[in-house]
Amino acid sequence: MVMPRRHLTGFGVRGVYSPAVIRALTRPLTELGLDHVPRLWATRQEAEDIAAVWRALPLAAHAEDWSFSTVVTDPPPMQITREGRVYYLAHFNAHRAVYSPHPPPAEPPPPG
Repeated sequence: MVMPRRHLTGFGVRGVYSPAVIRALTRPLTELGLDHVPRLWATRQEAEDIAAVWRALPLAAHAEDWSFSTVVTDPPPMQITREGRVYYLAHFNAHRAVYSPHPPPAEPPPPG
């Protein structure tokens, strides 16, 4: 089963000892339209470090003009800074957060 990691919570790293599972993990993912094998890590420590980052920063994020892409917490921060420039959260759903260099519109003052 292939599942996006955003649907996983509290996941970790385990060694794979079954030759059948290794064969399945190292075959190209042609059923997903990919002609390469999934990423495997050289050491357990490397895999655990990546899993820790994925748990802490589970949500993909990018600028609306694609000038940068990164990962952020869920829920995402309202603004982030890249290369000295502030970007504001413009769109957010279960798949991604999109940031804009333009601040959100100001709310109109209350009547009266």
